[in-house]
Amino acid sequence: MKDVVFDTSALLTPAQHGVDVFTEVERLLGGYRAVVPRMVAEEVESLDVDGADVARELLERCRVVDVDGEDVGYADDAVVAAAEDAYAAVTNDSELKNRLLKTGVPVIHLRGRNRLDITRP
Repeated sequence: MKDVVFDTSALLTPAQHGVDVFTEVERLLGGYRAVVPRMVAEEVESLDVDGADVARELLERCRVVDVDGEDVGYADDAVVAAAEDAYAAVTNDSELKNRLLKTGVPVIHLRGRNRLDITRP
């Protein structure tokens, strides 16, 4: 099964944009396993923004993984590190998207108003 790494922005997408990210990723890839680095999970747990409750509920559907390495200083670093061993990553953060593409990781992101698309390196 393909591991797909989700960042915080991806988990906020359903509440902020009305897009079911899990269904959309399945439409794009077929079967997959949703993975979230522990730093992202901690970030989601501490959020105090609109949609945080929905993001926390979605987090329960993900496998939380530990990411090792001295380069992991914040959540985006953890996403990049976790994505090295994954099939793709899901984010709406343009800076993170560019970092992932430069490392050879396909990125699933919001396209238009109501669907996700994949960009390959």
